[in-house]
Amino acid sequence: MTSLLLSALVLSGLPAADTSAAYRFDLARYFFVSPAAELAERTHLQQRETALRTSGARPGSPAALLRVLRLADSVRMESKRHTIYLYLQTQLNTLDDASAQAQSALEAGLDAATSVIHNALLRLDDATLAAWTRTLPALAEYRFAIESVRRARSHILPSEQEGLLAKLAPLAQDGPLALYHRLIARTDFGTLRTPTGELGVLRDRAAIAALPDSALRAEGIRRLWAGYGQQRDLYAVALSGTLRAKNELARLRGYQDAPDEAYQAAWLSTPELLGLLERVRPAARLYREFQRAARDLAQEPRPTTPLTPLRYSVGQAAELIQAALAPLGNAEYARELASLLDPASGRVDLSGGANRAGGGGAAGYPGLASTIYLETFGGTYGDVSRLAHEAGHAVENQLVSLHRVPGVYARGAPYLSEAYALFSELVLANSLYEKETNPRRRRGYLGQFLNLAMELFHGAQDADLEQSIYRAFASSGGRLGADDLDSLTSRVDTAYSIAGETRPEVRARWITARLLYEDPLYLFNYMYSGLLSLKLFERYQHDPAGFGARYVALLSAGYRAAPTAAVRQAFGIDLEDPHLLDEATAFLSARLQEFRTSKVP
Repeated sequence: MTSLLLSALVLSGLPAADTSAAYRFDLARYFFVSPAAELAERTHLQQRETALRTSGARPGSPAALLRVLRLADSVRMESKRHTIYLYLQTQLNTLDDASAQAQSALEAGLDAATSVIHNALLRLDDATLAAWTRTLPALAEYRFAIESVRRARSHILPSEQEGLLAKLAPLAQDGPLALYHRLIARTDFGTLRTPTGELGVLRDRAAIAALPDSALRAEGIRRLWAGYGQQRDLYAVALSGTLRAKNELARLRGYQDAPDEAYQAAWLSTPELLGLLERVRPAARLYREFQRAARDLAQEPRPTTPLTPLRYSVGQAAELIQAALAPLGNAEYARELASLLDPASGRVDLSGGANRAGGGGAAGYPGLASTIYLETFGGTYGDVSRLAHEAGHAVENQLVSLHRVPGVYARGAPYLSEAYALFSELVLANSLYEKETNPRRRRGYLGQFLNLAMELFHGAQDADLEQSIYRAFASSGGRLGADDLDSLTSRVDTAYSIAGETRPEVRARWITARLLYEDPLYLFNYMYSGLLSLKLFERYQHDPAGFGARYVALLSAGYRAAPTAAVRQAFGIDLEDPHLLDEATAFLSARLQEFRTSKVP
């Protein structure tokens, strides 16, 4: 998201006490008592994967197929207990190569076992499957899962080849990611002296972006980009390694390239995505207009009596999030949200420290407690909003678990889940805006709402950048250097952002877009989630309680249908309707006009 508004928004109040250290994971309670215990239990998991491969090769009856599908769900749950635990270890310490490699190896083992079942499903003809389902109606629970496998039949290789690719994938992809994390860890970004004390240029970048002193903000930004620039050639090496690995693995499965594989997995296609980008790109003038309005706000004369930037404790943040989402009117959602955000739960980690992964994330799976990880919590509004976003993910994960959704339906098109999480942020910002009586703060909260509502364009900017990088990599024969990436990024970003007009160093944004390295080809989801979240918010405003019942039911069901079908059934929203973009821009234009014309004393 643009940081312009964060630097422009000054809220009156007193700094809150820092309570983030109280929020630490209690992994021993929910996963394994120790890394040694996790390692000891891997043998059992591997034995179950072997049994799954054996029984799943040729299920000869409806009952046998049902047993295999249920066994696969059980093995997935056990595997996720290990891989999520290992993932959380790497979030707490990005230099923990042992956990990262173990996570990749376990995921490869599960993929290999699953590929045996997929091949068995492909060998069954439609008539046999239909007859088996009539004979054993319980198989109907897995109908969509089976259809999804058969939909991708041209890209599923024989089990032996799938097993080999599953082993090769982590070997090809883990190296570039490890290099990326080590480059960040070895860089001394320095500190910035502020009236409230020393702030780490990298660690406390959000707090620096929210400083009321424009000179300090500018210096912090300068030092941050200078730090990334120290190793720019090696960041390019890491990114090129990721691109090469993803493309080659996708082509081995018969896809045109890695983007083609990622889009199809989300029930999209390359022409569909590029078509939406072509329509969103010119509409992004609204995003640039908003950035200019936020910049003008930041340059307004300060009041005679300076205001202290408001800082929120985690406890205050939790209260704000729960109060904002209370109008959903669902007791189960409210209960799970409160339980999650209780520091005694041991399911949230905001404790800070060296070598923590950037950003944040939520994790969960049927049979497991959901968790939230944030790199840090500095008490800014941005930190509160980010916590609301990840809480949206985590509560969804918990609802899926509580409603005993089969593991095969625990995950689906990521842009749906991202839309749910962004919706939580929109509701929070709008709630604070509507309740606020102070004109300056009210305008500030409206700006924060717009900052989030513009995710449609920010997501398109990232999707455009990633798609352009993959195209340039292919056309260059795999030779993309740091200068090439700087030039490409600057060219793409001009359509979406005004930052380059005054800060040419942001041409190196390809370095800071960490998902390019950590979760390649995920960024496009934010364009779609930005569009869908606005429609969800519109429905919510018309009837909060009625919306809440349908919303929680949708989250609790998991991903048992194609994304378009699920959203159409729950809310009557047609994701394929070309008018969705027009409706979104009309809504944003009205809110932007309100932001521009708001007056403060």
